[in-house]
Amino acid sequence: MSMPLLFEYFQELPQRREQETAREWSRRFRAGLKQFQKIVAGRYSEGTLQRLLSSATPAVRQAAVVALGLCGSMRGSSLMGSRRGLAMFQQAISDPANLPPAGSQLTPTSGVSSAPRGLAVAELEVGVQYRFNLWSPEPGRSGSGPALLVRFSAVSQTYFDAGNATSSNGSLSLFGSRFLAGLSY
Repeated sequence: MSMPLLFEYFQELPQRREQETAREWSRRFRAGLKQFQKIVAGRYSEGTLQRLLSSATPAVRQAAVVALGLCGSMRGSSLMGSRRGLAMFQQAISDPANLPPAGSQLTPTSGVSSAPRGLAVAELEVGVQYRFNLWSPEPGRSGSGPALLVRFSAVSQTYFDAGNATSSNGSLSLFGSRFLAGLSY
């Protein structure tokens, strides 16, 4: 199975050397993280990194978590958890003659399965903002003076493959609005 390039970039992060002071190690590691962030931001989209969170390989998931921590935004996030399935059934065996050793029996059987699962989330917000200047600043002073801000926006969130009211598969979408009033000074 081939590994994503992200894993190779992650493997190139510097490792601590023997006899290296904490300060030296911190400096080298921060420089390595900056390089990792630059490479990842130039090559991967946030959605691709989110999909890598559900990789079967733990090291790839770890690399994706670090990459999203450095390059990800709050507008697209991923929820991690596990999916658990439980199946139960009963089988009734009856002997009409009720002869021993068979007689009547009730046999319960059950099985549980569990698997890690990632849930991708996308959010879109569109809005307008109006700034109303309360008064002009004094002559010779920089800035625009105090102002009243009014903002209105429409927000949509989609949880991919989360299921909805009528089905256990498909996407769940939420829609709402936001109003904000504030003072800028």
